[in-house]
Order: sequence, then C-alpha cells, then structure tokens
Amino acid sequence: MADTSLAPMRKQTDCSRRSSLGALATVGRAASTVDHDRIAAGGDRPLLGLMLNVELHAAGWLALTLAAGTPAFTFIGLVGAALSVALRRGRLLLAVLVLPLTVPVLIFGVAATNAAILGSGPFGPPFTILCALSLAGLVLGPIAAAAALRHGLE
Repeated sequence: MADTSLAPMRKQTDCSRRSSLGALATVGRAASTVDHDRIAAGGDRPLLGLMLNVELHAAGWLALTLAAGTPAFTFIGLVGAALSVALRRGRLLLAVLVLPLTVPVLIFGVAATNAAILGSGPFGPPFTILCALSLAGLVLGPIAAAAALRHGLE
C-alpha cells in the first residue's frame, strides 16, 4: 500500500528550505566582502547608472527626477485602471487611454535628466513641470478614479 502521509512532502519541503537558506547565506557572505571604504568614498554608483556611465554628481539629480516623476505615472495608471475596470475590452482601452497621458511625463523627465547629466540647459523648468504633473495627479487622480468607478458600477 502506498504511503499517503504527509511525511515525504514535509521532508522535501525541509530540503528545499535548507537549500534556499544555503543560497541566501552564500549571497550574504558575498555581499559582506564588498569594499566598504570604496562605498563610503562614493566610488560605487547605482547599478543602472554604472551601466549607463552616469557621473556621480548627476546620479542624485537623476534619483530626484525619478522620485518626482513616479507619482505621475502611478496616478495616470490609477485613472486608466478605474476607467477600464467595468468594461469588457478594458485592457485595450487602458493602453489607448494611458499611453498618450504618459508622454508629457516622459518628455519633462527626460529634459530634466538631460539637463542634470549633460548640463545642456536649465534643470529647474522641466523639473518644476514634472513636479506639477505629479501634484496634479495626486489631487485629481483619486477624484477621477472614484468618479470612474462610480460610473462603472451603474
């Protein structure tokens, strides 16, 4: 008669848990061998900045621009999802509605980042408009999403 108890499954789960912990310990040991003096001196850049050869002084401006533009994308997506939730072909409508609204955020985000990295123009105006887009999304996004959901439930 076959063994129908849960003991073999528990043994397999324990083995996989041990192997996961072993892998985690290996990653921890590798991370602990990083040269901490180099990190403290600012020699390590973020991974993406390192791959794109971004100067260290511009990485801070890049992070600030990303932090200012991310809420705009989030609230644009919020409104698009609320509009498409009650519709049968909502996914297609979501792409048609959301993608054109993200273009100004991308334009001003790229302009601010370009000004910070290359110094080709002033950083302030595109960054200010990017912040305004995020704040407008913060104020208008939940109101528009609530109205769209109310209309979708009717």
